[in-house]
Amino acid sequence: MSRHLDDATIVEQASCGCPAGVRLAIALAGRLAADLGATVIRIEPAEGDPMRRMPPLVSGHSAMFAFLNAGKQSVVRDDGQVSPPEEIRADATLTAAHLMHGTFALLRRGKRQWAAVRAV
Repeated sequence: MSRHLDDATIVEQASCGCPAGVRLAIALAGRLAADLGATVIRIEPAEGDPMRRMPPLVSGHSAMFAFLNAGKQSVVRDDGQVSPPEEIRADATLTAAHLMHGTFALLRRGKRQWAAVRAV
């Protein structure tokens, strides 16, 4: 049985400096997309996503993090760059990211620039 987003690839990234509510919203949107069949690739900083330490903790691991990120792939971005790597972005149908200065950005396939769609 096919699902609605079987052919979609979504890159998800939230900067470490963004508010917890924005981080949760981006993670939940990615979880819903994964549940609908999308391939969701999380970009995580080398030091790890702060949500990994968010309560409630079960055996030392965040239950919230586990729920929000089930069904996703994870890639560690360890070179200090803000945006997802080009090789990952090139194949993405959509990129959702919270970047610095309160800008939420989307990048659609075929576009070469970040398009600011909403200030948070």
